[in-house]
Amino acid sequence: MRKFINNIITKVLFVVILTTSACTSNFMDHNSLPDQPEPSQIPDRVAYGMSLKNLQSVIIHGVKNRYQRTENLLGGVYGRYFAHSSASWTETYANFNAPAGWYNNPFNFIMTDVYTEWFKVQSKSGGEGVNYAWAQVLRIAAMHRLTDIVGPIPYSQMGKSQELTTAYDSQQDVYMNMFADLDVAIKELTAYATLSPEDRSYAPYDLVYQGDISKWVKFANSLKLRMAMRISYVDPTNAEKFATEAITHAFGVMTSVDDTAEIDYSGTGDMNTLWWMAYSYNEAVGAADIITYMKSYGDPRLEVYFNKPASGEDYAGLRVGAYFKEAWRSSYSLPAVKQTDKMMWLSAAEVAFLRAEMALKGWAAGGTAQQFYEQGITLSFLQNKLSEAQAATYYKNSTLVPAAHTDARKDASLNYSPPTPYNLTLAWKESAGIEEKLEKIITQKWIALYPLGTEAWCEQRRTGYPRFYSFVNYKGSESGLETIGASRTLYPATEKDGNAENYQKALQLLGGGDLYGTKLWWDVKTNKPTW
Repeated sequence: MRKFINNIITKVLFVVILTTSACTSNFMDHNSLPDQPEPSQIPDRVAYGMSLKNLQSVIIHGVKNRYQRTENLLGGVYGRYFAHSSASWTETYANFNAPAGWYNNPFNFIMTDVYTEWFKVQSKSGGEGVNYAWAQVLRIAAMHRLTDIVGPIPYSQMGKSQELTTAYDSQQDVYMNMFADLDVAIKELTAYATLSPEDRSYAPYDLVYQGDISKWVKFANSLKLRMAMRISYVDPTNAEKFATEAITHAFGVMTSVDDTAEIDYSGTGDMNTLWWMAYSYNEAVGAADIITYMKSYGDPRLEVYFNKPASGEDYAGLRVGAYFKEAWRSSYSLPAVKQTDKMMWLSAAEVAFLRAEMALKGWAAGGTAQQFYEQGITLSFLQNKLSEAQAATYYKNSTLVPAAHTDARKDASLNYSPPTPYNLTLAWKESAGIEEKLEKIITQKWIALYPLGTEAWCEQRRTGYPRFYSFVNYKGSESGLETIGASRTLYPATEKDGNAENYQKALQLLGGGDLYGTKLWWDVKTNKPTW
């Protein structure tokens, strides 16, 4: 693989990354600007600000073609929010036969785009100070997503050279290093926010919190809580420790809708990239899973998430893996997204559900599992411009259960009926068993996470919930994945060819073949339901 930082990369401008409307396959063509000043000529605040802004653009990618390849085509379908609606595709992640080029993108785009800017901040700051701490939080937010997609990644050795051909860490080591780095960053950001609470000097470069460092501390703590619960089955001792630290920190975690981390791309050429997938690329319709669950529960968020089909019929989702035809487009719901909508990273609702699971485990969460379960639903309703009263009516319902799925075009091959009775209601029942309570929490968390497909996929792999429909048109070579889904995606061909020695070591750290079905380090729960 090529040298990572070179004379072209160091001249990348944020404006190129965020404002270009060209396909991202041409990204490197736009990196050489003759009139761009050398880095030494750029004022410190501008130089830091540009890199921090660029790093923000990678968490949920702000360039449409990169979003397509790192989120929509992968997490979007495995998290069961979207089904592919390109009539020309028969080789996809949804069919477990994605072309080799698709595997290159999540790894290469995220690694390249993060470290292009992170190295600049590291070099300029000497690895110290509030700017470096902020960059570390952004790096961790991106890398925790990447490691949960593929498994072992380079992490601890990054920054010791200017190359991407760096040795991999086991996923356990990646997580432990991320926790350690996050703690240092939280301490630095907390000190700065405490001493200078009114400082908003970086507002022009902050697309999430407009320069409010105290909000970034809450985000970092909430990210730490998310990561802690991710490892709660494989390492419960450390998980409880990290989760407790996050919620008891002086600044705490997200507790209100105003705390929610969502990025504003409205001033960029690509704007909301999900809009491009649905209304320009014509590649995403609502998945049968999410729409049928929400219809079954009479969920008023459904009309916030999706539009009714162009045919005028009721909300309708498509089974994931179905080979699409152009004539079908009017039969299924498209995401109800506008170009100017912000893109969510992590919400207060998600944090409430994380705390509900903490309480369910008997950890000190600051409240009961029921309190946080109902709070999570309420915060999700408020985030989506609905009322607390609507939320209470919803979560108190004790009769509605998930129904079978009937295809909008009456194609029986795309219907789905649970093979076992499925009686999961909304209302909390304290006398229910632990698994039933967990299933309620994670199912409602899944609905609240929309449209964060990768995060939804992670939580379904970790817990087994919600219960997803089987894939149709399964073309994979690994037995059984059509019903249980993918545990990961594959490493890129560029790593096999250009970083062969480290790639082979990565497979040793993974503990299995470079396959969809090889489980990640934290994926150890044994009593997941099967349909």
